[in-house]
Amino acid sequence: FAWNRISECEDVLTKLRALHDDNKTGPSFALRWSLIARVRLVLERGEWQSAIDITSGAIAKGLTRGDKHLVASLSMLQAEAYARSGQAAMSSGAVLRAIAFGGFNPRHHQGTVIEACAEVVRESNIDLSSQLLGRAGRVSTQHASPDNGAKAAMSSSGRRAVPVTDGEGT
Repeated sequence: FAWNRISECEDVLTKLRALHDDNKTGPSFALRWSLIARVRLVLERGEWQSAIDITSGAIAKGLTRGDKHLVASLSMLQAEAYARSGQAAMSSGAVLRAIAFGGFNPRHHQGTVIEACAEVVRESNIDLSSQLLGRAGRVSTQHASPDNGAKAAMSSSGRRAVPVTDGEGT
């Protein structure tokens, strides 16, 4: 996904899902976390309602399993989908859920959380959105996570993050 090889990413996700369907032991860690890539692909295609539906089901399952980090990550992606579909109140609620479930706690997820916040405010405040995208890129680069490192200067929607000084020296 980070190298914009979308069709290959979709193929891998389909294979993971097929493996899960063949295995009746329950969803593996890899399958649960592959939902993140799946939702990003759906968002990339502009299918906001589909992203909302996928995340809603996955969040409900994550809550029953106590998978706080997955719930936080999916909630941020859901916030982006709500924001892009014009549902600001629902988007805000999803951001709050993500934060409540520790969205900022894994350091390597902080860039994703900030990026989703940028998407939430994009329509109402483009300057703040640009600042947040810049911050997300810097945080992702600093933490160099496998999820964010390769795309640090690019948001999930493909827009370049604009570097700005946020007063923290980063």
